[in-house]
Amino acid sequence: LIGQVGYSRIVAWSKTEGHEAWAWSTQSEISALVQYGDAVYAGIYVRGCWSSGRCRGGIVHSLDVSTGEELWRTEVNGWVGALACSPGSMYAAAGESIHGISEKTGKELWVSKVSKEVAGRRGITDLLYADEERNRMIIARTSQGSLLGLGADDGTINWVNKDAMASEGTLLLEGGALHFASDVSLHSLSVRDGAQSNG
Repeated sequence: LIGQVGYSRIVAWSKTEGHEAWAWSTQSEISALVQYGDAVYAGIYVRGCWSSGRCRGGIVHSLDVSTGEELWRTEVNGWVGALACSPGSMYAAAGESIHGISEKTGKELWVSKVSKEVAGRRGITDLLYADEERNRMIIARTSQGSLLGLGADDGTINWVNKDAMASEGTLLLEGGALHFASDVSLHSLSVRDGAQSNG
């Protein structure tokens, strides 16, 4: 059992004995956390400057789920607002950009940038991985309530639905469709092409 404690600490508890198995801390705020397979991924935002000379950005950390040992870290541009995973890859939303990253090495595979008009003031807020009929997609939600479908293997933006009005609430993937609520209505759209039908 793994969870975030406070702003900057991740703790793993033993399922059988209930005690703390390991803990990992950072001096910066953890802004996103996800467990997938044998790893835990944490996104943090750094306000200072790194040895590379770049200032104010995010870092994605990969930790061994059994020991908490850091496996790799990758720098990204901006606040890490969301993480998602698929077999062999993981994805990080940082401001107006989505980064495809190798699950094993942390190497950046691709970066896809979303326009400010679509991303809104807070950028990309949610990511989901969808594998519909061997069509590997990343679904992204922005602070403006827009939804996007990107190719999971190369980051190509396949569709943008600016009229979705999906700025808050749960996104649910089922049967090739993405379901969400806005105001008092339930909406669905196709994962394949972003076409929307009201419920």
